[in-house]
Amino acid sequence: MKPVDEHPRIRTMVRVCRILMMALVIGVCALAAYGGYVHFGPGEVPEAPEGSMLLNTLLIAAVATLPVLLLLRSVLVRAARDMYSRDIEGFCRSYQVACIVQGALVEGVGLFGGIVYLLTGDVIALGVAGGAALLILLLMPSESSVNTLLEDAP
Repeated sequence: MKPVDEHPRIRTMVRVCRILMMALVIGVCALAAYGGYVHFGPGEVPEAPEGSMLLNTLLIAAVATLPVLLLLRSVLVRAARDMYSRDIEGFCRSYQVACIVQGALVEGVGLFGGIVYLLTGDVIALGVAGGAALLILLLMPSESSVNTLLEDAP
């Protein structure tokens, strides 16, 4: 029997994580869409300030986030997995925290990208925001990914 089928609490936790991650994606996409409306919509386009420093800061933040994300993913998901054999509720809490922390880390870069795009109109910033939204979707847990994680748990 699969761990998700064996413990219905895990299925509920996965659904909650998916809802939270979708909320993060919607926030990033809404800000990027508003930036697109400001720059391509009707009306006068605001004067764009010099954005090279903002864009450079965004790119540094995006690149610096990736190793931190990989380290957090490794540490937090491993800690949750180790807790599975001892305490199902503890596993659910730990795994949910891992999902939220990973998503929030990427969302911060995505929102910053949306703000830079809104201020400067630089499409690279819009690409970073879109990439962050896509990465959050890729990090979103599923029942099969949790089953795969837990099938060889002690």
